[in-house]
Formats: sequence, structure tokens, C-alpha cells
Amino acid sequence: MLPRVLERLSKNDPIDEQASAIEAMMESVGLMVDEGSDEASKSDEGLQALLEELQNTESKSFAATNAKRKRLTYMTFSNPSVPAKIQVLESMVAPNVQLMETLFKRSGWIASLYHLPKHEKTKRAELMERSSQVFQDFASGQMGLDLAAAIVDKLVEFSTLHIPEFALSYFQLGLEQLGESWRRFFQEQQRFPYHFFKLLSLEQDDFIREYKRMQAARATCSDCFDQEFSSILLSYISEEDGSHHDLVRAKVDGLRSFLQDLTCYAPINSDVVECLHGACQTRLTRFRGARPTDNVAQEIVVLDKITSAYSKFKRWMLERYFDKCGLQRLAAYGQKKGNGYTAADKAKAPTGQHLTLEDLEAKLASGNMPSLPRRLVGWNVFQRQAMADKQLTPAQWKQAQQECSQQWRRLPDDQKEAYHAMAAEEQQLREDAFKQPFEPKCGPQSFGEAGFNAAAGVSKNGLKLLSFNRLLVTYDRYRSHEGWSQFDCGLADANGALRLDEIDLDTDKDTMSSRWSTFVGPVNHNDVDKSYLDMVTCIPHTVCGGGHGLCKQMPYINVASKFAHRLHQFVKDGVTVASPIFCCFGSLIEILDHKDTSGSLFYFVAVAMKKPLLQVLIRGFERPSDGSNSDIVLLPPGTVGKVPSFCTGHQAFHQICAAEIDAGHELPESIKIAVHQYTLNPFAPLLAVKLSTPGSTFFELRTKNPPPKKVERKLLGIRMKKRKRTRPAGKGSGKGRPKGSPTQTDHAKDIDHQLKCMANPQLSASVEPDSDIDMAFSDHDQGSESESSLSGHDGSDSIDGGSPPTPFGEVAEEPVRPPEKIEEEAELTRLDLEREKRMQDLSGNTGDNPRPTCLPKTSFCNQSLGLVDAGIQVASRCATCRHCLTKIEKQCVRFQYAWSLKKFASWLHTECVLPHLIQEGASFLQASNYVSGVVQDMTKAPEVREAASSLKRKLQSHSRESASAHGEKHIAN
Repeated sequence: MLPRVLERLSKNDPIDEQASAIEAMMESVGLMVDEGSDEASKSDEGLQALLEELQNTESKSFAATNAKRKRLTYMTFSNPSVPAKIQVLESMVAPNVQLMETLFKRSGWIASLYHLPKHEKTKRAELMERSSQVFQDFASGQMGLDLAAAIVDKLVEFSTLHIPEFALSYFQLGLEQLGESWRRFFQEQQRFPYHFFKLLSLEQDDFIREYKRMQAARATCSDCFDQEFSSILLSYISEEDGSHHDLVRAKVDGLRSFLQDLTCYAPINSDVVECLHGACQTRLTRFRGARPTDNVAQEIVVLDKITSAYSKFKRWMLERYFDKCGLQRLAAYGQKKGNGYTAADKAKAPTGQHLTLEDLEAKLASGNMPSLPRRLVGWNVFQRQAMADKQLTPAQWKQAQQECSQQWRRLPDDQKEAYHAMAAEEQQLREDAFKQPFEPKCGPQSFGEAGFNAAAGVSKNGLKLLSFNRLLVTYDRYRSHEGWSQFDCGLADANGALRLDEIDLDTDKDTMSSRWSTFVGPVNHNDVDKSYLDMVTCIPHTVCGGGHGLCKQMPYINVASKFAHRLHQFVKDGVTVASPIFCCFGSLIEILDHKDTSGSLFYFVAVAMKKPLLQVLIRGFERPSDGSNSDIVLLPPGTVGKVPSFCTGHQAFHQICAAEIDAGHELPESIKIAVHQYTLNPFAPLLAVKLSTPGSTFFELRTKNPPPKKVERKLLGIRMKKRKRTRPAGKGSGKGRPKGSPTQTDHAKDIDHQLKCMANPQLSASVEPDSDIDMAFSDHDQGSESESSLSGHDGSDSIDGGSPPTPFGEVAEEPVRPPEKIEEEAELTRLDLEREKRMQDLSGNTGDNPRPTCLPKTSFCNQSLGLVDAGIQVASRCATCRHCLTKIEKQCVRFQYAWSLKKFASWLHTECVLPHLIQEGASFLQASNYVSGVVQDMTKAPEVREAASSLKRKLQSHSRESASAHGEKHIAN
């Protein structure tokens, strides 16, 4: 189907009636591009840009959105590499698809077994055998081995795909798929409780012997047995009972039957649960209002399961007793076009109503069955043949009847006898068909005493006269079938999930509760310890070998576990920064300096998991080649099967530790590992790789991390003096401000001094500022820098456009600025200082709470106050302007204003920046410097730089107007 759809998309053929409207909508949203444009080139950049546009653009029209998706789909599949990628994907998932189809079929078999009648022994036995075989393949791990063999076949068949450029990716994906298949469908099944299902293939004596061996193994390591299933089954037969005791053999038969039922009905995949219980979620969901209480939910679920199972069983019964119109016949019972009722029968029903199934039951109980229609004679057969295939009016029909009657009278007796014989034969067929039920839709048909289908020889009009009695016969056989007594313990019948005689409305609630308690008492009695069921205090039990495949009681398990943890760290580092060739899957590693006698230890990393910590390794076998480099193959030499050799990281390192002990050495404290690069031959089966030279990296796994080396910090060969950490202000000392910190009065003096120096340049060289103020600001800045360094702050991450620090030993070259630029900055600085002095004069505050001019000693959000960022609103969730308190529309230019060092910055419209700076009393010098940097920043969007240039002109104009107004006011004063 996909190639046909792509062909239509490429030809722009109308897929439906609204295709032209969709194309027009695509043109309106700008998605129909020319063939020569950049987007039509189908490059990755254009596709990514279109994808971002699709995600960011909001449209209320479904047609517009669908048009975008259509265009994006066409561009994606028009990429020349897409068919090859689809081919790779289809080939890789084929084994998994086949496995999932088997599991889905088993789900259908289980659902059929739940409502299939027990008397259908052949069909039930066939379904149970199929379901049991699939479960036993899963529990034994054979399903995982078959899946791995199918994946190996796909690696062998890669050369037939004719896509050599994907050889390496295909091989690495195959390794990962092999590892996941082995982990999910083989490794997990090599422990309890799956070992119990191996007992089903044993005879009774072998069954008891293996069962006793499991009981003995539980005494050695109880953690290898799960408490919820295996421990209970091992407690079912006492260890002191003999093997030949009759009670033991009876319990073995019961245990075998229990395990066999589990193989038939136990779910493997979650869709079994959905098929059986998915309707409960629908019944309990409330669109509005409170959810049902627990008691009500239990009642709903129980009734729903009873009625749903009954409906399935009833549908199965109807299909095997009624024909394809059987349900319609029952629904039309008693209607005008029904089954030939007399006027007396229809008179029983009230006006506007029809007869019900209750009347049908009463008629069957009374035994007053309808009689046969009137007997056929030779005249009826002669008349039917003479009037066949004639379309006449009532007058013509009456005339034709008279002529036919005259012809019958003129017939000789021998010809009349022939018609009488034909009538007698058809009459006998009617009498036999009168007692036969309808031909069922499914299942065998019952012919009664006749022994053949008599209804096949009766005309259509003749069958209409017999349908009422045939309906009664069919319904009688349907309601009296033995399946109703076997379904749900015989509580149901043909009329409902609960028989009418089982409904008791007279007994009070207390008596019913007492009866129920008496009934469930013996059922809930069980001598097995159920303390593990207390989920409030119970910790989930983990079985030995559940993840890594080793028992906790095995020797060297701790050392092997440490090596596996160290390997996981290198795998993680290889993914991020350490080594780009050492990835999570597909890497080829070699364990060096080992005492294993099996030869070189090469492993492919197939799976690397963090939780639980697990690595799945595939053993590689060295094969000599013609060249200098060796070949590493997946399948061992001389092997018969098609499954590689798998192991976990814990098992591999445990094998190395055991080899060291067998050789007479101590447990290794470190293991050297080499990571090799390799190449593939894309025109041969992908079962062998060739090592590359050079292209290997080495690292070492240690059970103990070496102590960290103390590095002495030196600058230019001189040992630095240890910095003394200062106590933050207001902590411990009881003083509100550190000694020498600047006050607002000192800050005002400093502003006056700067203004005097700018008015008279000679004053700046002859007059020194107040040393106390300089010392205070210097100490404050050093303290801020010290605290920033301790907190891990890096000055290079400046938000306000500051440049990163220059590397040591290099001097940053400062660009030469024109004289008019220097004069403009000096004028803005003077205006800014005057404005700040006026703001302090108007505030009238003379306390010791200066405005913060540097970073606080605690955590902070902004490095400086004022404008810190500029950009375009692209997110769907629009920001709110801090000044006008309205949303900033998408694709609009916005500026970010930091109003506090400890609070997150806010966004402003471009037109709201100037009035907000005036309102907040912010620094115009900082704002002008920032927007100047934005104008010169070529990485910014053109509309952002244009908005910054316009804002810069407004700031300069406002500063000049403010200075002029202040000068006129000063002269007037």
C-alpha cells in the first residue's frame, strides 16, 4: 500500500474529492514550493526547517495541518535513502513480527477457551495443546533460541538486499537484537519459577525424583526460589513422605494437572489480559462525576464478567442451532410478517406489542404444537406449473384461473394420476421438513427420522408455511442442550445468565450474608503461610540469577560483580566523551592476560543496561585469515546450530576468576581490556569481522579505585598561598554589614567625584578619590569574586554580552574606536551619572542600604541588572510583558530585563523597553552598551538587530532631552 500512496503523492493525483481543496490550503500556508527552490531540493536542512515550522505553527484548521503533514511525508519519503532504510527496518523486524503473531494467536486461543463449551472436547483439546506448546517453548527458552536463529539468518541474507552502505549499521542492530532476544526470551527463563514446567515432560518416578532434588536445593540457597510460586509448590508435598506413597502420587497428579492448566491459560504477553479484562476499564470509567466506590466497582466487574462470558457462549450456541436468519426470526416472532400465527394468537398480545419468548416457552410447555398445512393434491401441482412465470393483473389472474380449471377437467385420468403422485411426494417432503430444525450457520445439522435434508426438496413458498413449527423445533433443541448445564456451573440457561428459579427476592440480607460466610469459610482455609502477601511490610523478593545469571552463594561472585560495574562505567564514558568507538552496542572487546584455556576472549557488547546493571556479551571466535589481521566470527567453528554463544558480564568475569583459581593464582585485582575497531565485507554473510590496524584502545578494570593524587596548585612555579574563607555577612558575627562595605552616602560621594572629573579632566589627575570608598568597593568586589569562585561560577557565561576571559599568556587585542564613538560613550556616561544622582536626591534615602552593584554572596540568577537578552518569541507558550502585562505574540521581537540579581529576568515588548527603564530608574548606559552589542552581533536575526538599532536611537534621544530639560531647570533655579 505504501508504494501506491507515495506514487500518488509524487504525481499529485487526487486521492479524494477534497484533494484540490487541500492543495489550495497548502499554497495558502506556503508549503507548495517551486522545484528549483531550496525546500524542493529535499535536503536534510530544508526538511528539518519544515519540521520545526510544522511543530511551531499553530493552526485551527484541520485541513491546513493535514496538508502540512502530507507535504512533510512526501518530502521525507522522497529522500533517496528512505527506501533503503525501510528495507533494513523491514528485514530486521521480520523475526519479531513472526513471534508477535504467534503470541497474538495464543491470546485468541485463550479467549476462545474461556467460552467454548466443555462438550466440544476435540476443539478444546486442540486449542489447549497449541496454547500449552507455545507456553512451554517460552518457559524452556526455546522461543528465544529460535528467535536468535532467525536473526542470524537475516545477517546471512544481508547481501541479497543490495545495500552495502548499511552493512555496519545492520550488523550492529543485529547484535543488539540478538542480545535483547536472548535476554528477554532465554536468560530470564533459566531460573525459578520456570524450572517447574520442565517437570511436565517427565514420568511420575522422574517427576518425584526431580521434585525432591528441588526441595534439597532450596535448603542450600532459598534466594534462588521465588516465594510467591515456587516455595508454595515445594511445600505442597512433604519432604518426609516416601516416593511410593499413594498420597504422594495423588498429589503429583494434582500438581501435574495444575501446571498443565497454567501452560494453557497463563498469559505471556499483556494483550491476553486486555482481551479478557479490557472491558472492565471501560465499565468503570466515568466521563463526569466521581468514580465508583470499591464495593460498587467489584459488583460492576463481577456482573460484567458474567454477562460478557454468557453473551459469548450464547452467540456460539445460536450459530450452531439457528441459520443465518435465526436471530431475525426470534426478533420478528409474533409480528405481522412473522411465522404464520392465527388471529387468536395475535389477539393475546396487547395493542402495539408482539408476542414474547415467554409465550414461545408457554407454547412449548403446553405441547400444543401447530398442525400441518392442508394436504397437497394433483390440482395444486398442475396449477402451480400452469401459472408459473406469469405477471398478471387481478382480473387477468381470475380469468387465467378459470381457464386452468377447465384444462384440469379436460385432462385424462392417467395424466391426473401423474400429478397426484408428484403431489404425494412433495407432501411427504413437507411432513419430514415440518419436524426438522433449521440448517445451522455453523456445525452439523440434525435431520431427525428422515435421515436427509427434506427442506431442500420443498419450494420456497412451501417452506414459509412450515417455518413456525421449524422455529419451535429449533428453539426446543437450543434451550435443552446439555451445554447450558455445564456453563458457569449450570447457573445459566437459554434465557439469561442466571436462571429464573435461582433468583431469590424473599430472603433477607442477614440470612444471605450468613449463608455466604458458611460457604466461603472452607474455601479460604489454607495451611500455607501467606505472610509474603502483606505488601505493606514485604519487600519484593529478587531471585538469584534473575539478572546476571549467577547465584549469590557461588564463589568469586563479589569480584565478578565489581568487574561488571567497572565495565559499565567505561561503557557509559565511551558513550559520552571518553572514546567514541566504545558505544553501548556493537563494540568488540578483548580480555587480555587471562588464564582461560579456551583461547582468546573476544566479546561483542550487545546490550548494556543500567537498571538492573547488566551487560549481554556475544562470544567472538578468532579465525586465522590470509592477511595480517585475524577474523572474528560469531558462530563457533564446527557448530551445528545457528545460535551464537551468549553470556552476561558477570558470567564472563566469573569464568575468568575461576580460571585464575584453577591455574593456582589468586583472584585478579585488575583486568586489561582492549577495544578493537573492525571492518565488514558487505557482500558476504555478516557473521565475521576483520580487525583494523591500527584502531585499538586499551583500559584497565580494577576492583579498587586508586587513591586520588594530591595536585599542588602553582602559578608561574610559585606555590599559592591558601585562601582564607570569609564568613558571609550577617552570619555568626551579629553584625549587619562587613567592615568597610559602602553605604549610600559613600556611593553618592563617588558619583559627585566622577562628575567633577568628567567636567575637569585635570582634576582626575591631581585629586584622588576617597581612599575609604575605594577600599570598601575593592573589598566588596574581591569578596564577591571569591564567593563566585567557590560557588563554581564562571565569568565567561556572561549574559550581558561580556567577552570570555583571555587565556593565560595571551593579550587580547582591543579594537581602535573612532573619536566620535568615545565622545558618545562619555556623554552617555555623564548623563547616566547625573540621572542616577537625581534619582537619589528625589528618593531622599540616606540610610545604609546601597543599591546592589555586584553579585550577592549567596545564589543569584543574574550577573547584572538591566537588559540581558534579546530574541524572537518562538515558543507556543507566550511570555507576558512586565511593563504592559500583555502577552508577547509569536514571531515578535522581545528584550529581557533583569530587575533583580536573585529573581528571574522578565521579558518586554520592544516599545515597552524605554518607558520601563524610565519607570524602574535603570541605567541607560548599560542599556545603550547592550543594544550596541546586539546591533553588531551577526548571529542575531535581522529583525532583532533592526529593533535594537531603533531602541538605541530612542535611548540616545531620550538621554539628550532629559539632560537639556535638567539644564534649563537648573538655570531657572
